[in-house]
Amino acid sequence: MNEQEKAEERWRPILGVEQILISVVSMLNDPNASSPANIDAGVQFRNDRKGYDTKVKRLVLKSMDDF
Repeated sequence: MNEQEKAEERWRPILGVEQILISVVSMLNDPNASSPANIDAGVQFRNDRKGYDTKVKRLVLKSMDDF
């Protein structure tokens, strides 16, 4: 517990695994480009979708090679 956080800001396990996975799949299918976790990726996603897709594919293939 953090003294600076309010009770309503604390994480509560109200969602089960199935609901969390559904949320993740939903975010992957329809990302919110106006509120990205990675600002640079969000800008490229909005302004250069083809370049974004190419970069993501390259990074996925690289991560598969590293595995």
